[in-house]
Amino acid sequence: MNEFTLTADFGMTASDNGFIQYGIHPGDTIMFKKAEDFPVNGSIVAVIIDDGPITLKRISFYGDSLDCYLEGGSSRVAPIFISHAEYGRLKVLGVAVSVIHSLAPAEE
Repeated sequence: MNEFTLTADFGMTASDNGFIQYGIHPGDTIMFKKAEDFPVNGSIVAVIIDDGPITLKRISFYGDSLDCYLEGGSSRVAPIFISHAEYGRLKVLGVAVSVIHSLAPAEE
């Protein structure tokens, strides 16, 4: 076994199965680095939209513009489009760098 060091600034626990398709299960801990720059296309990010709760989204940019889509990990939730002019609605707290899977089943 090899040792490793995890460099992260904060973590969040997944509360539902909305990101199972990305390997994130209920009870898993997602570790984040604080977002100092805007994240790269396809990053999984912790965000606040319109002063709402912290949520997990995958960020995708539209073409060569800075307009973006924020997608959950499920087709049940419609993507959220945010134009470059609307970035004030969006606060990116961090970019996911690792997932720690729980060995025990998540409690409901």
